[in-house]
Amino acid sequence: MLRKSRKRASSTKALNKKQWCALADALWARIVKLRAGNRCVLCGSDFMLEAHHMVAKGGCGYLRYSLENGLCLCRVCHFRFHNIDPSDAVEYMKTHRPEDYEYVQANKKNVCPTKNVGYYRDIVEYLEGVLKCA
Repeated sequence: MLRKSRKRASSTKALNKKQWCALADALWARIVKLRAGNRCVLCGSDFMLEAHHMVAKGGCGYLRYSLENGLCLCRVCHFRFHNIDPSDAVEYMKTHRPEDYEYVQANKKNVCPTKNVGYYRDIVEYLEGVLKCA
């Protein structure tokens, strides 16, 4: 494990902004799924899981990598949230994760800092630390 992390650390030095962003997105999604026990929080499925942003990542960059803003949903529940009715996911947040729901509501208007390579590198470093503790 240590050897793998050394390799990753040396191989990320030359990443561009888009690559750092993709790495941060993948880490965030992995942690969101792990925190939910690799199951959809709405139906319990473990098939075709996706990490969902309660507040869209494009709508509020400040919350993009906030774990409080993430829900693990199967593809069916994720589709239902975006295309039919988001109320189940919202109710889940209010009932099972009220502190996270309040945090997201309080911060959804916050402005994100400038997103440069250093910003994404810091996010990746933070998420890797969270992953080690998970």
